[in-house]
Amino acid sequence: MDNFTKKHLECAALWPNCWDTIMDINNKKLQWEMDILYNKLNGKLDRLQTQLHTPTPQPKRQQTASFPRTISLTSIHFTDEEQKLLDLGLQYSLENPMKTSWEHLVMETEHAMKLLDEKLQNPFRILAAKKLKQTNTQHKTPKHHTQTTVTHPKTD
Repeated sequence: MDNFTKKHLECAALWPNCWDTIMDINNKKLQWEMDILYNKLNGKLDRLQTQLHTPTPQPKRQQTASFPRTISLTSIHFTDEEQKLLDLGLQYSLENPMKTSWEHLVMETEHAMKLLDEKLQNPFRILAAKKLKQTNTQHKTPKHHTQTTVTHPKTD
């Protein structure tokens, strides 16, 4: 036994009638001190949680002019919803382009080439052809060929 336990037992033997009262007073004092400590900690926790949930005021930024992400070089007019979808980019494309879409794209590209200076037309045609070919191959779905094995029954 350690000295602390021995002293408690000695005190309990010396003051058998008062020992319960002394323990109750000590327990109440400890409980009171713990309540104060926990109230402080709970208050800090409450303040931290309200700070977390309350957005801090941000300084107002000046509105900068935003420019559209897509520029239509055709005579086609898009609705606001279509324009927003175009502004999202190619990753929001929902389906593979159809053959007629590719034909229109090639024709529009050729029309744009004709608007350029004659010296610039051929280099830009080559670049456009490479890009169109790259885009066309990216949109094609790979076909998986499976090998089938045919077994013939043995004939005697």
